[in-house]
Amino acid sequence: MIPSLIVFYAPAKFAILTVVILALIDTRWGLKLAKHKKIEITSNRASDFFAKLVGYFVFITFGLFLNAEFNMADIVRISAIIPIYSEIFSIDEKQRKLGKIGILKQAENVYKFAKNIKNKRDSLR
Repeated sequence: MIPSLIVFYAPAKFAILTVVILALIDTRWGLKLAKHKKIEITSNRASDFFAKLVGYFVFITFGLFLNAEFNMADIVRISAIIPIYSEIFSIDEKQRKLGKIGILKQAENVYKFAKNIKNKRDSLR
């Protein structure tokens, strides 16, 4: 049974790993925000984390079924987009509530920095 599950989920290992890591990061920022707002952390909140992961696995499992049935290799990555973006936006929201820049603004700043370097390099040619 377990080896069959491992083989079935193997094509989605990077999607699963990404979703789990982002969910853990989001949970960490959620704990920081709760501490900042002096909100009591209960076991119900921990069970919400696992419920969220189960919901995300539904998306990934659906992509794996489509891949197995219709041989659509990229559908696994596409099915992981919703959980990944959900977590990124949640992390960004919590960071901004704590007075930080936010992950999306940081990504935008890195993009602008790289674009500026490229433009300077192109102007030197």
